[in-house]
Amino acid sequence: MRLTYCFGKIGLSLRESKIFNLKLGNLILGNTLKNQRVVIAADGGRTRIRIDKKGRKNSKTNRHGFTGEWIEPKILTIYTVDEKGKKIKNGEIPIINDGTYEDYQGFLKILEMYLVSLGINQAKQVLLIADGAEWIWKHIPPLLEKLNCPLETYQLLDFYHATEHLQVFADNLYSKEAERKQ
Repeated sequence: MRLTYCFGKIGLSLRESKIFNLKLGNLILGNTLKNQRVVIAADGGRTRIRIDKKGRKNSKTNRHGFTGEWIEPKILTIYTVDEKGKKIKNGEIPIINDGTYEDYQGFLKILEMYLVSLGINQAKQVLLIADGAEWIWKHIPPLLEKLNCPLETYQLLDFYHATEHLQVFADNLYSKEAERKQ
């Protein structure tokens, strides 16, 4: 368990260092995404985190009690695809997965750091995939524009979220199950 926490601290420290260098204008601009088709997937969610209660420990268990607070993690994935839209998994181009419990501004700093260090401005095409969360559509497209993404930058609503909204629409419009499914 300690190894996991130590490894996590090192990763967070490296990430914070890169974000700090981005802020100073010292982040090394990469070219990993040069002439690549890039997919950026962003999503939020809901998860519980354990928050210890204050006060004395329980005499029977010798532990503090805790509450499970709901918070929203913000997650990103950056990967490349070939001409047919299949994910490239050859190891030459890294697949980036990261996230944070910070607000959207903290998330945007992390995303910007990755995009700059990978060279998003040299990509051939960019596709942003996300759910219907307002914070994503309000803040990420302007960030992509600021980073000089290619003209071929597209936005796509996540399939599962789109079908969820279509299901609600169909349920309200049609009374018969067959009509709703169709």
